[in-house]
Amino acid sequence: MALQWQLSLAVGETKNLTFATLFSPTGVIPPSPPAAPANVTAPDAGSGAVTQGTAVTATAGSWTDASSQSQRWQRCTTTSAVSCADIPGATGLTYTPVAADVGNYLRIVETATNTTGTTEQASAIGTQVLAGTPPVVVTPPASTPPVVVTPPAAPGGDGELVEGGELRADDGAFADAVGARQYQFQRCASSDATSCVDITGATGSSYRSTADDVGYRLRLLVTASNAGGSTTAASSMTSVVRGSSAGEAAPAQACVSDRVMRLHWSVPPGAHMRRFTVRVNGRLVATLSGRARSVRISLRGRSPQTVRVAIRGSRRARGALGSTRTYRTCTKVRSGTLKNLRLKRLRS
Repeated sequence: MALQWQLSLAVGETKNLTFATLFSPTGVIPPSPPAAPANVTAPDAGSGAVTQGTAVTATAGSWTDASSQSQRWQRCTTTSAVSCADIPGATGLTYTPVAADVGNYLRIVETATNTTGTTEQASAIGTQVLAGTPPVVVTPPASTPPVVVTPPAAPGGDGELVEGGELRADDGAFADAVGARQYQFQRCASSDATSCVDITGATGSSYRSTADDVGYRLRLLVTASNAGGSTTAASSMTSVVRGSSAGEAAPAQACVSDRVMRLHWSVPPGAHMRRFTVRVNGRLVATLSGRARSVRISLRGRSPQTVRVAIRGSRRARGALGSTRTYRTCTKVRSGTLKNLRLKRLRS
């Protein structure tokens, strides 16, 4: 609503002044709405050159009457603003140039907002993207499995092995191997590698021989791997594992049937036995009462080149008796009887 006021300034001179007066139903004059945000300092995206793959971090601008700010990056083909276009997904103050940016320029556009509206301010166009240096391949990944340079040494060395002794793995040497080695100890019935079988659970870097190893040779398999595959190297064999009692030191050699064997054994006088177990080449073939002194063993279908016989007896008192022998098998012998295998005390 406008009110007219007349003010006399001088004799014969008058000026008409108009005053605008605001009224509201409540009698309270509402505040004027804020102005849109005003930029004080433009955002800065830097200057000079950056390389592809190197992150660029801009500095935000400063504003008055701004409640929030956001940024987006633009790619410019020249230093003229008309050549700039938004980079999809490139928001925030940090951006990592990609291959499409090489040879172009970068700038950042900042938007300030309040309840009245929004205002945009772009940075200067001064950052040019250069091609990055490609990574240098120091050692190309192997496309073929590792190569054995030096086979692993025989576990335990070349000395005599006794039941209960600890054997430690030797890695040998491989070319192009990556990561840790894998181990497998084997039990061999003869010096022929085809007689070797894995020892269940013996996959660590060390192994302690047991009664099942007496009369056998041991060897180690070491496996090395890389992206191209894996390679396994076998160590040479150890000497024959000797039992913990002198009676099992060196296995006798004899020619026995590869079909049927009859074993007879004796125990020291006064030894009260609970039971006997008989193993052939590490495999349990018979469990007998303490009164037994012989057993018949069929070898049909096995055709072993050598036969290792281990008899172990448990006594009612503490301690055990045993004997181990290794024999060659011959096809010309139809049956064989092995007598008087004297069982001797085994060390605990």
